[in-house]
Amino acid sequence: MSVTHNCSPFKVPGCISAYPDTMLIARTEAFIAGFGLDEVLRRAHAYAEAGADAVLVHSKSPSPGEIEGFLAAWNHRLPIVVVPTTYYRWSAAEASAAGVSVVIHANQGLRASVTAMSEAFTTMVAEGGSASIEDRIASIKDIFELQELDAWLALER
Repeated sequence: MSVTHNCSPFKVPGCISAYPDTMLIARTEAFIAGFGLDEVLRRAHAYAEAGADAVLVHSKSPSPGEIEGFLAAWNHRLPIVVVPTTYYRWSAAEASAAGVSVVIHANQGLRASVTAMSEAFTTMVAEGGSASIEDRIASIKDIFELQELDAWLALER
């Protein structure tokens, strides 16, 4: 998909301004697609020109080197967002010091929940029940609060 095509939604009159609490974060997958720094910068600058509020630069490298190279050349034109799924050893403090504005840990919570569920079910199968883990898992009340169940039930009234 062309950069011009990707930028076109940014230019729709009133598209974002109708929602003042909304930020438009443009994402480039150029590093992931195998392009180099010049192409990532070209896309990021195009997104900035098109009106993006921030740019998310993604990389599948196990180190933050590609992102650091981008940041060195970017000159803080817009805030930069990163998703350090593969370069997880780069701390939020290190990312911030390098010029990153937002770090999104996009799937770590999901991955942690898979491990926790697997461990819980292993225990329940081995022990024939959940008694030994009840004090370490969320209560039904906690789940209902997360779902805002009372608000949903009020809508039915």
